[in-house]
Amino acid sequence: MRLIAADLKVKFSFSPYSIFVIVVLLLAAQSCSTTNHAPIHKQAYHDITSRYNAYYNASEKWKATIKNIETNHKDDYREVIPVFPYTNSKETSAFGSDADDIVKRSTGAIQLHPYSNWSDDHFLLIGKSYYLKGDYEKAAQTFKYISTKYKDGVDYIAIQKDRGKKYSDVVKKKKKKKDPNKPTLKVTKNKDGTKTTEVIDNRPKRKLLIHDPARSEAIVWLVKALTAAKQFSDAEAVVAYAQSDNKFYQDYDKELLLAEADLYVKQGRYNSAIAPLEKVVGLLKKKPRARTRPTFVLAQCYEVTGNYSGAARGYKNALKGRPNYDMEFYAKIKRANLGRRSGSGSSEIKSLLLKMSRDGKNKEYLDQIYYELGEISYSESDKLSARKYFRKSVQASTSNKEQLAQTYLRLAEIDFEEEQYAAAKYNYDSCLQAMSKDDKRYTPIDFKDKMLSRLVENLNIIHVEDSLQKIAHMSEGEREKFVKKVISDRQDAEFKKQDEKDKGAVPNTLNNNNNNQNAANNSSSGSTWYFYNATSRAQGYTEFIKKWGDRKYEENWRRKDKTSTTITDETADNSTEKKDTTVDGQNAALTKDGKPLSEEDQVLQGVPLTAEAMQKSNENLILAYYNLAIIYKDDLQNYRKSLRTFEELNTRFGKHRFLLEDYYHCYLLCKDYLNNQSKAEDYKAKILAEFPNSKIAAVLRDANFLAQETERENAINNYYASAYNDYVSGALDSASEKVLYSNVRFNPNTLQPKFDLLKVLILAKQNRLDDYVQGLHKLVATTKDADIKKAAEDLLEALNKSGLPMIDLSKNPPPVDTVTKAATANSIANPAANVVSNMPTTNSALPQDSANKTAVVATNTNSKQQAVTTSTGDTSKVKTNEIVAKTTTPPRPKIDTVISNFTYHADAPHLVMVFFKDATISQTQIYGAVNAITLFDIQNFASDRLTAKSVLLDANTKLISVRQFKNKDAAGEYIKAFETHKTELLKDIDASKYFIASVSFENFSKLLTEKKSDVYEQFYLWKYNP
Repeated sequence: MRLIAADLKVKFSFSPYSIFVIVVLLLAAQSCSTTNHAPIHKQAYHDITSRYNAYYNASEKWKATIKNIETNHKDDYREVIPVFPYTNSKETSAFGSDADDIVKRSTGAIQLHPYSNWSDDHFLLIGKSYYLKGDYEKAAQTFKYISTKYKDGVDYIAIQKDRGKKYSDVVKKKKKKKDPNKPTLKVTKNKDGTKTTEVIDNRPKRKLLIHDPARSEAIVWLVKALTAAKQFSDAEAVVAYAQSDNKFYQDYDKELLLAEADLYVKQGRYNSAIAPLEKVVGLLKKKPRARTRPTFVLAQCYEVTGNYSGAARGYKNALKGRPNYDMEFYAKIKRANLGRRSGSGSSEIKSLLLKMSRDGKNKEYLDQIYYELGEISYSESDKLSARKYFRKSVQASTSNKEQLAQTYLRLAEIDFEEEQYAAAKYNYDSCLQAMSKDDKRYTPIDFKDKMLSRLVENLNIIHVEDSLQKIAHMSEGEREKFVKKVISDRQDAEFKKQDEKDKGAVPNTLNNNNNNQNAANNSSSGSTWYFYNATSRAQGYTEFIKKWGDRKYEENWRRKDKTSTTITDETADNSTEKKDTTVDGQNAALTKDGKPLSEEDQVLQGVPLTAEAMQKSNENLILAYYNLAIIYKDDLQNYRKSLRTFEELNTRFGKHRFLLEDYYHCYLLCKDYLNNQSKAEDYKAKILAEFPNSKIAAVLRDANFLAQETERENAINNYYASAYNDYVSGALDSASEKVLYSNVRFNPNTLQPKFDLLKVLILAKQNRLDDYVQGLHKLVATTKDADIKKAAEDLLEALNKSGLPMIDLSKNPPPVDTVTKAATANSIANPAANVVSNMPTTNSALPQDSANKTAVVATNTNSKQQAVTTSTGDTSKVKTNEIVAKTTTPPRPKIDTVISNFTYHADAPHLVMVFFKDATISQTQIYGAVNAITLFDIQNFASDRLTAKSVLLDANTKLISVRQFKNKDAAGEYIKAFETHKTELLKDIDASKYFIASVSFENFSKLLTEKKSDVYEQFYLWKYNP
């Protein structure tokens, strides 16, 4: 007793009567126990010292630790909150030292007092401590040990047996009694003669003064541990076991129901969580504080499952239980949200929210209050007020980045709905900055943001070029006045900025952002203020590009050591002319003489004042209009706006370089999307009248044209392949005959330049050196194929260097075929199959009618010219006037590879393509794959800023392109990474239905033209994976 008093720091004075009562109670407790106990004096000693020393201290520490965790816990009310506030391992693991202390105390008590009735309670504390530390496996093992080892509490006989003692040395075994816990049926006879059957629950309950086994509580905690370890099926099995266990104490039914509900919430099975939560809320009716959290979780489950009336009722009931301030606020906000959804009582909800906004206690939550007010205004079709409240929400934002991202997202969505794409892009940018990359919405938003970036880029080009041309078309006097006004406004702005700086004024980020958005929305308005003036803004845009370069949208974009890496075809030609010298990061525009430009000349920089500059400006406008229309059509599916943009391009520029493609897109838009058949026929007539010889016109005249062209293309390719194989194998007469009759069999002969080169090479192998040289000169003079001409020139240059035409044939000649091989590396092996025009597809941003454009592919003719020796084997004597080519035939590629038109350039920019060869693969699967690939690229290749996009090659073949890679090797590294994750990226798609390959941009263009994915697959295997 002294030990107990010393530990509790309390002085006890027991009278004889008190001691008598304690002894009687201990005897009664022992007689009521269902397990075997030690002799009473020994049992009393171990029980008292274990209970009032180690267990008391350990349990108090446990209570204090749980209270600290609950106090520090912050719920994420955007999701259904957990049933228990101590299930976050990151939060609970911070109290590991307290948990270790509890384990230490309880372990010592078990060792010192093994017979104590509190041993199972000590084990329970140990298991709970492991749970807090996040070691759920050890926790589950401990709880399982308690439920099996201490079924009825601590058993003295079992412990003695474990220690090696004989049963006869202890006490006699008690007789096994009938199970008194089985449920019984009570039949009551009613007055009307009917009978009512009632099931009586006979499971045990906790008793006063009697120690109860810890088994039931251990089973509840076992469910919690298995749930935390995500062993959900095992946890459900334990719940089912406990519900059917007659020895499970009724007092723990509420805890078991809560553990079951938490199990379902963790799995996202909110419908299943509703039943146990409803039961436990009913059982806790008389304990409003205890039922507050379960009631709130129940309301959330109602909400996510669509039971909005039940959810509103649940949030109202949660407020009655005096929740903490966060839960109280969110209960009110969610009630307001539900009222907005149901469309009832919006004025009442608005009044409540406005009242909350005036309460100083809600300062931290103003961003959410204003957001809800904005949503209510939007639901009432008052978009002006909605924007106002959303902007207030942004302004009031402090640390809640999730809410900030959501608010910017809603602003962007409103702008997108109203087709204010430039403003929408700015808000999507801001949304992505605030949003976590782990958010499931990040990838689709980032995809849309990149799409809008391309659109805004073209809008800016149009805006800038129009503004510069407007200045160029001014009279000298008007231009002079304009320049003076710009300089004056610039000086005023500088003075104002300096004044604000002197006063210590800090510009408001939100207002700046709003001004940018307003400027974007009203760029064409007649505002006289400098920053809203279209011409002035164009000049500012030009100055920004000159100073900073065409920078990507990213953090720290102002750093001096960052350089522009994106140069379009249109600006690359002028990049040298537009370079400025910078000093300490400041723009220092210079004249050709190296002198600084005057202020007036700086303002007029970029203005197209010459005919050449105006032509270049118009070309930029034409390309921007065309790309803009394609983006409206393919990316935004805004077919009305796409048609209007195509027609505006035609109206402004008449006979421009994309006129044929423009007409064809307009034809498709009217025919397939806008249901305007008469207008579609008008565009068809224009194509047939203005471009009668184009491939597009041929397709419009004859639906079978493509099939016929493909058949003819295959015939000529096969014929050329046969001639080339004869040349490689040494059947020169047969090869020569086939070349001779090629023009007879095929008219027109689209592979004529290749046949001509093959004819010349046959002459070389036939030792007709003079004819060979003359043939090369003729090719250079007459062929229109640039690649064939280049090959012939290279052969002549090599021969000139070797002096082969003037050699002494009595000596060893130089290796002619080696020279031939080097010079024809990109000319001879494969035919040009580019017969069909590059028809505009849904994803072709820049289609061309290129029927006459052909290309050539590398060969691998591993041949070697040798001198023929005499019959005696003496290599010093060579037969005169005889040079014979000894050819080592390379591995012969498949026939389709030979006839392909694809070229191999390892250092050229590449794409990575996924070819889907099965027409049954749905577009939904393709879109899902695009989203998965986009997320994969962001996570693994973020610095490369890759873009994944779907492309329709033909009716049976769909593609996904990922661009862009510096060269073949960079694309190959990406493919290696892709291959390891392809089952995740292309899930539900059989591997036999697709193949992955890298494609150069040149070959991709040909692929869109030829529609031969199977041929490219063989070419890829031949050249990239030999």
